[in-house]
Amino acid sequence: MKIVSTMILLSILLSCSQKHGGNRHAELPPTSDIYQVASQYIDMLYQSKEWQVFRLNLPPQGILADHQTGPRIIVLLSDLKGQRLDDGTEFKAAMGDVFYLENSFSRGFKNQSEYKVSYLVFSLLSDSGVKTFVDSDCPSGLSRLKLPQSPVAVCLVEHSGMIELQHQVFKYDLQHGKIEKIAKQQVHKVEIGDWLFVMP
Repeated sequence: MKIVSTMILLSILLSCSQKHGGNRHAELPPTSDIYQVASQYIDMLYQSKEWQVFRLNLPPQGILADHQTGPRIIVLLSDLKGQRLDDGTEFKAAMGDVFYLENSFSRGFKNQSEYKVSYLVFSLLSDSGVKTFVDSDCPSGLSRLKLPQSPVAVCLVEHSGMIELQHQVFKYDLQHGKIEKIAKQQVHKVEIGDWLFVMP
């Protein structure tokens, strides 16, 4: 699976750049968050004072407007062909691309794909207390995706079976589209294509 660096995806997907062409003045960031501008596209999977995990499902020609945001991990669950709203430029991202972002302003885009585009958002809320990089390991036999500065280890399950968890984990079940919080020191079954988010 292709792993795209944070900087590349930052520039092509949810760019927070304040640059504009011509004589346009820099605009103030919007006051709306993603839930206010795209609630109809959001499927909330988990919510607490520390974490939020949701899937965003953007239909063909659907628009995700500019919005406020915060530290988050994004996992592309489908390919994406989009068009930025601010300058009309097009971009592409591939299913399975994963990255960590800390920007507070996310510029909007339009889904130019001929199908619904989905991606998983793992948000770190202000009360989480998790702000710095941790070197948590993935369970034995799983691949860890290298995300610079990410406070949560992201692991891709490439072989079905039972795994022993040394840390608290959130598991995204790809087949059923659900998230599950799993306590540490447990043996747990995983399937190919599942994603694990390992807590510090």
